[in-house]
Amino acid sequence: MNKSFMDVNVFVFGSLRNGDRTQAQLIGWEKFYIKEMRYPLIRKKKGNVVKGELIRDVTPNKLREMDYYEGIQPDGSTNFYYQREKVNVQTSEGTFGAFVYSAHKKNLSKRKWFWRVIYKLIGG
Repeated sequence: MNKSFMDVNVFVFGSLRNGDRTQAQLIGWEKFYIKEMRYPLIRKKKGNVVKGELIRDVTPNKLREMDYYEGIQPDGSTNFYYQREKVNVQTSEGTFGAFVYSAHKKNLSKRKWFWRVIYKLIGG
């Protein structure tokens, strides 16, 4: 089953997971942490898989709330660690289009310590 972005779905991999949603995988991405930060980030990396959950049929209001929580401004800009982008995720029911909050490299690269203190989350 292939779903379009007309159905708004969000793939979550960290603090927004609750264990009650459809299990999903984001292929070609990796999850990692910054030592000084307790929340995970993801970035594209071939050969890796991020496990998470698919939140289906997200309303526009709920998406705005999630954007606010992740530091995305109404105009799409961010002054935080994440950016929202479109991806395809795999579930036992097929492939779904979804948004994901990924590492915002532009903002993070400004921090001198960023690439020196990243370590990969094993098994995630």
